[in-house]
Amino acid sequence: AWRKRVHERPVFGATEGLIVDLILNTAIRREETSCWRVDTLPLDAKEWKITNPDQPEEFQSVLVTLRYGTKGKEYGRDHGDKIGPEGTIHIPLWLARRIDAYRNKDRLLALRHKLKQGRSLGIQRELQKQVVHLFLHPETGERYKGSSIYTFWTRVEGPPHWSPHRGRDWWACRYLEKRMEQHADLIHQVLKMPESSMEHPMVLALRDTAQTVIQMEIRPQLRHATTRTTEIYLQWLFDKLRAPLTM
Repeated sequence: AWRKRVHERPVFGATEGLIVDLILNTAIRREETSCWRVDTLPLDAKEWKITNPDQPEEFQSVLVTLRYGTKGKEYGRDHGDKIGPEGTIHIPLWLARRIDAYRNKDRLLALRHKLKQGRSLGIQRELQKQVVHLFLHPETGERYKGSSIYTFWTRVEGPPHWSPHRGRDWWACRYLEKRMEQHADLIHQVLKMPESSMEHPMVLALRDTAQTVIQMEIRPQLRHATTRTTEIYLQWLFDKLRAPLTM
């Protein structure tokens, strides 16, 4: 319901709805979203690195490299953005197409407001070169900063304590839950068995599988520096299954 309210906002819904969907479907940080460049996703779709082309299109994802606004050591500045450690994330193909459509339509409409500041064609061309960020305010053409993303995110009525950072957690929990659905059914069956315990081989296998998903799939996407941070999601999974977690 919260997402729908964002998308239905007059004037701003197309842009801010896309920002919301980018965070919820890739788990990138607020600052990384603000620093997302026009060409972070390559301009030419032929250059998109699709990781699983043999899968149906709705399951395909595109590899994207982030370096601006990322967490960690600073290697310099570019257009006011911190250049941080590079990280590669997966972005769903359907979302990549939406980004491509946005930068070829709604972004260009927003950019016009910025270009009006230039009195000559030459100045306007210079201004256009300086506007490197993807997400532009529909009424001013200015970039969306991290603070402005937080403002619109929390302005629309949503769950308590809902924020862009909670959006990262939402992605991780939903991804883990989806990947473990079949295993979760199995664990419930095992726990219903007489004299079953958390040391049952099936339960131990579930835990190992969940840890593998977290470390091999979720952690690289979130780009957490330590395993300790990511393993919070393992605790969440077992709480949701109403099963004690013995580590």
